[in-house]
Amino acid sequence: YVTNAYVEKNGAICWCPSGRGCEFAVATDAPNARMVGCKCGFVFCFGCKFEAHWPAACEEMKWFRDTNPTAREMDIHEEEAKSMQWIMG
Repeated sequence: YVTNAYVEKNGAICWCPSGRGCEFAVATDAPNARMVGCKCGFVFCFGCKFEAHWPAACEEMKWFRDTNPTAREMDIHEEEAKSMQWIMG
């Protein structure tokens, strides 16, 4: 609990948003960084927590994901693939 509260209240630390069950916290000296990497290998934007999208701004990435059905479908298929990995070995 103490660790979770510390990460949640510290603007320079966040939990890895990979969605792959990663439990690492990621710290940065630049909270506006658009590319930070976790020990698990996931590279993401520290500002919006989407996958890394440099040089696009966070607002542009959000707009792209909200208006592009292909981006949403890729997310759905990626989640399906993750859930099937245990079957494929």
